[in-house]
Amino acid sequence: MRMISGAILVLLGSLLAAGHPSSAQTLVVGNKSADTVSFIDLKTGIIKATRASGHGPHEVAISPDGAMAAVVAYGSAARPGHTVSLYDVPTATALKVIDLTPHSRPHGLAFSADGSRLLITTEGSGALIVVNIESGKVVQSIETGQQVSHMLAVSEDGTRAYVANIGSGSYCVIDLVAGTVVRTVLSGPESEGIALGPDENELWVSSRTDNSVSIFDTQTHEVLATIKTGRMPIRVAVHPDGRHAITTNARDGTISLIDYATRAVIKTIALQSAKGGETVPVTAIFSPDGQRLYVAMTNASEIAVIDAKSWQQIGRLPAGEGSDGLGWSPLSLKVDA
Repeated sequence: MRMISGAILVLLGSLLAAGHPSSAQTLVVGNKSADTVSFIDLKTGIIKATRASGHGPHEVAISPDGAMAAVVAYGSAARPGHTVSLYDVPTATALKVIDLTPHSRPHGLAFSADGSRLLITTEGSGALIVVNIESGKVVQSIETGQQVSHMLAVSEDGTRAYVANIGSGSYCVIDLVAGTVVRTVLSGPESEGIALGPDENELWVSSRTDNSVSIFDTQTHEVLATIKTGRMPIRVAVHPDGRHAITTNARDGTISLIDYATRAVIKTIALQSAKGGETVPVTAIFSPDGQRLYVAMTNASEIAVIDAKSWQQIGRLPAGEGSDGLGWSPLSLKVDA
């Protein structure tokens, strides 16, 4: 019975994820336990291609035009990663692998606004590095001076970066033009999830030990509010319309839905997998139109599909073992399943 209901939910999630006929969308998933990348057709909910990656792929970023996916090889304790792999999204073709040595354990990841560079946090070297995609060279390395520099948020104009430092319980403000850390702010024990609000006047940072998310003024860096969430919030995402934010709570398998204006948790969404047991939600991304929230359930090797109007889980998508990093592209896949 469980297998049948799971299949129905996957199909339902796939159909609803397609939602609007004008879009042809692809979800790219880093499967950290399988050392692979999945390319999912969101119209059908089918994995159209699976490609090899570096060891321990965690975060995924999609270029501004949707054509290229970047996937970092974070590695493991025994084998720290030191590469980033690039793929053509429509054809799911591996393009190149960039070696970041001497930098290691790359994690937080973003494209520059023009798509020519990658910004990557590297825990092993305690830095934010900038990589020229064409040359494959590290063109800038900015030391954070903090421990376990993990997640990354970048301003829309590309002049500022914010790095969450788990080990130091802080975030760094980095001037990307000058290439310097301009401020370091204590933000809570084991600060990990980080996201800018839609007007970039606020920075939301989660403390996975304190089970909370704190909101900071990006000009003064004063704490505006601290909100209790589920257990171990490790990612933060803000809805495109700016009215809601969410945290993924890894330890209790839930999503905390927060009213952006009132700073109150208005709903707790318990995620369900076809396999049952702990889901361990990690990365979460909204579709740009705000209709869907996709959440990687790393223990289940599935992606939960949340309807962002009813705020209910409406389905699941298949993924590889240890599904974690997510990237959304408006382009359709040109490969067969």
